[in-house]
Amino acid sequence: EEDKLSSSATRQLEHTDRKIAEAVHLELVKQISVEEDHRIQSDMAFAKDLVRRESQKALEMTDEVHHITIILFHCYFSVSTRMHAGICQTAAEEGATKTGKEETT
Repeated sequence: EEDKLSSSATRQLEHTDRKIAEAVHLELVKQISVEEDHRIQSDMAFAKDLVRRESQKALEMTDEVHHITIILFHCYFSVSTRMHAGICQTAAEEGATKTGKEETT
């Protein structure tokens, strides 16, 4: 009879140990899951902020490139206009010189 009680108590202790181990395991899994969820949310927030900052930089660079492009076109047209004016003036001077030579002959 004593062996039966001892055996029954041992089985109850083993059963209780298993239940405790399962509860501890579930609690650890839950805690790891919560920590993992917080880490994922933190990583996502960091990624969103990084994308926002990089997008802002890209927009600023686009604005700068646009501004520089306008300046370059302005310079090009300014130089082009001056060159055209210089070519016209040179042509006019050459024409006047030829006309002057023809009149003197």
